[in-house]
Amino acid sequence: MSEKRYFEDLAIGETFVSQGRTITETDTVMWSALTADWTPMHVDEEMAKSTPFGTRIPPGLMSQAFSHGLLSRLEGPQRIASIAFFSLAIRYTGVVLIGDTLHADLRIKDKRLTSKGDKGIVVYECRTLNQRAEVVQTSDWEILVACRGRAASGGT
Repeated sequence: MSEKRYFEDLAIGETFVSQGRTITETDTVMWSALTADWTPMHVDEEMAKSTPFGTRIPPGLMSQAFSHGLLSRLEGPQRIASIAFFSLAIRYTGVVLIGDTLHADLRIKDKRLTSKGDKGIVVYECRTLNQRAEVVQTSDWEILVACRGRAASGGT
């Protein structure tokens, strides 16, 4: 496996793309069990038939979690030395259906050193897309990223 990329290695505008993953009924049921989110729209097919979607839909947070999981598996030159997730703001722009195959892409919007200068905060725009390349979610992520060390001694 390649070395991780540090704050200094990342450029504004750079993009990363995940592999795809199909959302299954089992995923939806397991998510509901794990999170105790038994919202009828997600688990009650008869009730969901009366919604604008006409069927059950997976929880939006589940789709976002899958995007994060797919992107966290990036390897080689796309592997980033992330330390912590600082913030998340999600916008739902389309519907995800059971059976959809999602993938995600990230674009670096901004980056800045922390006040101590020994770590950086990278601001990403994440897009979650379905198999038809329709954007179903967008989100902004702020991630704490390790520096190589020269930022702590005044470089960057």
